[in-house]
Amino acid sequence: MTLIVALIAILCFLALLPLMVNKETYSLNEVHRAEAPGQFIETKFGHVHYQLEGSPDAPLVVFVHGFSAPSYMWDNNRKVVANAGYRVLTFDLYGRGYSSRPNVKYDKQLFVVQIEELTAQLAPNKHSILLVCRWVEPLLQLLWLKTQVKFLASPT
Repeated sequence: MTLIVALIAILCFLALLPLMVNKETYSLNEVHRAEAPGQFIETKFGHVHYQLEGSPDAPLVVFVHGFSAPSYMWDNNRKVVANAGYRVLTFDLYGRGYSSRPNVKYDKQLFVVQIEELTAQLAPNKHSILLVCRWVEPLLQLLWLKTQVKFLASPT
C-alpha cells in the first residue's frame, strides 16, 4: 500500500512539474530579438515573434503552438505547408518563445486577441484562414471563430 501511495505521489509531482517550472520568465530585450529567427510585430500587449512563409496571394494557414513549446515546434510543418501552396504564419504566444511577457491575465481571450491582431496586421485582406492549434484547440478556435466574419474552416 505504501508503495502505491509513493508511486501516485511521484506521478502527480511529475505531471505538475511543467506547471511549477516556467523557464520562460526572463525579460526579453533587443539582444534576444536579434538572435531570433523570423520577425517581430508590435501589438497591444507587446512584441510578437512570428515567421511568415509562402506566397502572399495564397490562402493563410495559422499554426498556434501548445502550452509547453513555442512556435519552433511548427518549423517542419510551416515549410511543408508553404511548399504546398499556402501562406503560413507561425508565432509565439504571449509569454512563450521570443514574444513579450505582458503583465496581464493569461487566458484564452488574450490569445484570441493576439491572433486577431496578427492576422489583421500581417494578412489584412485574407478572406480564407485556417487555424491549426495544439492547445485547447476546440475552445480557442470557437472563441476566435465567433469574432471572425470572414473565417472559413478550409483554405478553399
